[in-house]
Amino acid sequence: MASWNWDFKKQFKPYLPEFLGGAVAIAFLIVWYISLLFAKATDLTIYECLTLGVSLIALALAILGAWLGSNQFKTQHQLNLFSEFTKRYHELEQTLPNCFFNDCVESNKYDCDDQIKIKRYMLQYFDLCSEELFMRQKHFVNDETMELWKRGMKTKFMNNSFRAFWEQNKLIYTADFRYFINKII
Repeated sequence: MASWNWDFKKQFKPYLPEFLGGAVAIAFLIVWYISLLFAKATDLTIYECLTLGVSLIALALAILGAWLGSNQFKTQHQLNLFSEFTKRYHELEQTLPNCFFNDCVESNKYDCDDQIKIKRYMLQYFDLCSEELFMRQKHFVNDETMELWKRGMKTKFMNNSFRAFWEQNKLIYTADFRYFINKII
C-alpha cells in the first residue's frame, strides 16, 4: 500500500517568490483599505495613514527577510559541516595501509608501523563518528545527513577489525556514543 507523504516545505519552496509577491500585493491593498477607514476615524490624512501602513509592511518584510536569511544560513552551515566531515573522512581513508581492506583481524599480520597507523585511524574514525552524533544532537545536522552517515558507519562495522577494535576501546567514549554505535552494529 502506497503511503501519501506530502512535505509542505518541499512542495511550497518552488512557489515562494510568487507567494511572497502576491502576499505583498494583498498586504498593500489591505493597508490601503485600512488607511481609508483609519483616516475617516482619526484626524490623520489618508497619506499619513498610508505612510504608517507602508512602514508596517516594510517592517514585516524586513522581519521575513531576516527569517529567510537565517534559514539560508542554517542550510549553508549544514552543507559546510557535511563537506568538512566528508573531507576528514577521505583524509582518514588515505592513511590506512592497503592490507587493512582485506579484513585481517589478527594484528600480527601487520608490521609495527601498519599497526600504529590502523589504531590511529580507528580512533580518529570513532572520534569523527562521535562528533557527527554530537552535531546531530545539537541540531546542526539534519536527519537525512545523519542517516547517510549511519549507513556508512554500519558498512565500516561489517569489517571484523572495526568491531574487534571497537570492543577493545569503546569504554573511552561516552555512554551516548557507545549506545549509538551498539545500535548500529
